[in-house]
Amino acid sequence: MQDWTTFYEKISAIKFAMLVTHDADGLMEARPFTTQAAGRDGAVWFFTATDSEAVADIRQNPTVLLCYADSAEHRFISSSGTASLVQDRALMEELWKPAFKLFFPQGLDDPALTLLRVDIVKADIWDSGKSKMEQMLTMAKAAVGIDIDKDDLGKHSVLKK
Repeated sequence: MQDWTTFYEKISAIKFAMLVTHDADGLMEARPFTTQAAGRDGAVWFFTATDSEAVADIRQNPTVLLCYADSAEHRFISSSGTASLVQDRALMEELWKPAFKLFFPQGLDDPALTLLRVDIVKADIWDSGKSKMEQMLTMAKAAVGIDIDKDDLGKHSVLKK
């Protein structure tokens, strides 16, 4: 059984994602985005501007990659899916924070404001699942030549819809 609930919990604990899109030349472009909601309606949600380069890229090719990293927890997540733009005023009101006025001066009435929905179809998760002390002890053992099991460094799991 694949645990998408745990996946959404893990990315919710990491504030920022790198959203990777394909530009007009087919090259990949990465930009930081703040996750607003993860798992709601089976998607990951962000605020963005309709006139942004990321949106222009998504309009040409909606296939995107979201990368999350929590180096303190040794947790790294790469997830791919399909992006779409959503105008849902009620959801915008629910997710809105006053700090967003920095990017959208007119607030929720800003004509460029939209929600970006990413429906994840595949996720790769690398997670140590260990405390910092346990991680350091494992690395120290390896450094002095003590054999360790690769799984002692963490687990890699794949979720796919």
